[in-house]
Amino acid sequence: MLKKMISTVLLGTSLLVLVGCGNSAELEQLKSENSALQQEVTQLKADKKNLEDKIAMYVPSELKGKPITDLPDQPMKVGNFSIGPDDMGITRTRVELINVTSKTIDAAEFVILKFDNFGRPASQGDGNVTSPLTLQGEAAPNGVLTGAWTLYLSDRATKGKIILKQVHFTDGSVWRNSQFQDQLDKEKGSYN
Repeated sequence: MLKKMISTVLLGTSLLVLVGCGNSAELEQLKSENSALQQEVTQLKADKKNLEDKIAMYVPSELKGKPITDLPDQPMKVGNFSIGPDDMGITRTRVELINVTSKTIDAAEFVILKFDNFGRPASQGDGNVTSPLTLQGEAAPNGVLTGAWTLYLSDRATKGKIILKQVHFTDGSVWRNSQFQDQLDKEKGSYN
């Protein structure tokens, strides 16, 4: 009886080895699925690389080892902004910049373009563009950086525009406006 069982098992195993475990249609289907999975892996690797490139701007520049990448969108927007003479006739400005990123900002640098009531450049001295102004503090996502300045030689300035130059994040990364000079040249001629 034991010999009969052993011979039956050996015969069955031999048949399986000779015939194979599956037919050629199943084998072709498995090869096709394997090929599709390999293509999907290749596509996922390419997608991963694209995503890494897109988020590289959020990594501090010291860690990237590359020049800082400019973002297409600015990380801050203007909140409350006023410019004009105070009770004593001295031109002052108050600026509020709102963080529209998911990271904390600790400094922003910008210029103000000064205009009169008619929208003409309020030029005295060196023109209607302030020197770069800096706001420092901490603005969490949707948080605000606020500052105020006295603007000398700007007694006709009653309107203004803000052009963001660069923003510093608490993780050490920096956003720089690659269009800064172009925006400045385009916008400084008229308020409208």
